[in-house]
Amino acid sequence: MLNRLGLSTLLPRDIEITTNRYGAKLPEGCHIVTCKPAVPVTDENWKLLQFIDLVSELPNAHIDAENPKQLLRQYAKKKQLDTLTLIFTARRFYSPKVLILLVDLFMDVEYEVTSG
Repeated sequence: MLNRLGLSTLLPRDIEITTNRYGAKLPEGCHIVTCKPAVPVTDENWKLLQFIDLVSELPNAHIDAENPKQLLRQYAKKKQLDTLTLIFTARRFYSPKVLILLVDLFMDVEYEVTSG
């Protein structure tokens, strides 16, 4: 996902998929790793969870983009992800560290708008 959004030029060897079927057996050497979601994935919440998971990976990821926060904000807008819904979802199901990353991502814009 980082590569698809233009955040990184690197491609991971293994693809991580967060799914309700995280216990499913996969063939050896398939380079797919399943992960348990923070909350069961539904048709209503998968975009929110995917975005929050993406933001939570940023501190440990190799980022090439000059302005990764701007790319993430543009992506959230394009996918019509409501900022408050993202924050409340992160607050309810993720660690405080992830919540702070998400709030910082969106508060930069608010601060820039109100401070100038």
